[in-house]
Amino acid sequence: MNFVYSKKKEILETLRRKLNEQSKNYLHSDLNLNSIIRDIEVTTKEMRLNCNFNQIQILYNSNRFSMYFNYKEQKSFILLKTPKDYIDVLKIWHEFGHAIHYQNMDNSLSFVFTKLHNLHNMEGIAILYQLLGNKYYNHPLDYKIYNMMWWAFVEFFSLFEWLNAIKQKNISDIFMRNLQFIFEKVPTYPCPIRYFNRGFKSFRYILGLFLALGISDYLHENPRISGEYIKEIMYSGGINKNNELIIKGYQNMVNS
Repeated sequence: MNFVYSKKKEILETLRRKLNEQSKNYLHSDLNLNSIIRDIEVTTKEMRLNCNFNQIQILYNSNRFSMYFNYKEQKSFILLKTPKDYIDVLKIWHEFGHAIHYQNMDNSLSFVFTKLHNLHNMEGIAILYQLLGNKYYNHPLDYKIYNMMWWAFVEFFSLFEWLNAIKQKNISDIFMRNLQFIFEKVPTYPCPIRYFNRGFKSFRYILGLFLALGISDYLHENPRISGEYIKEIMYSGGINKNNELIIKGYQNMVNS
């Protein structure tokens, strides 16, 4: 946490630059759910990752995208709604990344290393799938990623500063100042304190993003081992062997 906070200036400047660079009006040509799922399956097979898509049960929901794993049935359930734009397309890739992770995990791991929603490894693989989606659709690697991820950094920095002030400062004021680092016109966004009791969810997303970018860099440098390398990370569940990749991913973010 201290390392990420020490890079606050560089990270927020990068977010401001990235958000200004990317158009927010892109319309994806195909928003058909079956087509998107087929694209994910094609990519997964090309990476030679194990995944039986017939074992993933899709439930249609009008409100959200999410995935949960039923330990008793050993089955993944994905909740999907009809996508309205390209960000929704990437959210679908994200949720399938979770499900594919479970299918490639070592089943003998203890529960603490398999309940992935408590670990940044889960978000790393899911965000990696978003990067793979961008590659599949011939977009820049991080296209729309920061439109989806800026909140995690602002929330983390705000909570970190509020707790370091021993809660003596107004969290909403801290949050607003951090938003102003990124946006000229500050968006309406709720105060982040709700995330504190959920175990610093925003910090897990940050490490997940750095992990995904680090993996992507490594695969670019070593293309022949791509699928096996991802499979090894998935197989380890929540066991953290990824510090070097996380640092590499941070460097990718601020230098790209």
